[in-house]
Amino acid sequence: MIKLIASDMDGTLLNNDHDIDKETVEAIRKAEEAGVIFAISTGREYE
Repeated sequence: MIKLIASDMDGTLLNNDHDIDKETVEAIRKAEEAGVIFAISTGREYE
């Protein structure tokens, strides 16, 4: 069973317009409803 999903932002979670696609949001919601923790991992500096 998958317990955690970690995703990068640029080019993975975010599209070229720096938005999250509706399909991606729905997939994240379904995963969280199934008990999966979703985390963002990035090389960006915290501002």
